[in-house]
Amino acid sequence: MCISRGIARNLFPWCYRANQADFPMSKLQVIDRASEILAVMSRNPDGMTLTEITRETGLHKATALRFLTSLHENGFAEKVASSKHWALGPAIFE
Repeated sequence: MCISRGIARNLFPWCYRANQADFPMSKLQVIDRASEILAVMSRNPDGMTLTEITRETGLHKATALRFLTSLHENGFAEKVASSKHWALGPAIFE
């Protein structure tokens, strides 16, 4: 819940809705990052290593690994057996 309009307008512009043109819709960084990882992986159907993914996306290895783990848990990425490669998972094709 927002506090007073004066404070909200200066400190929390997403809370103040005087004019939507004043405050463009915010982006969700998590969706942008996940989409970027999936796009990079889609261009490499044989899979990619974590290092290759981070080089292509510019993400830190720990960040990319967290995203890959979450994508894996939801079926959108999979670890290629007997290698250190990640590939698109079966859920991406459903």
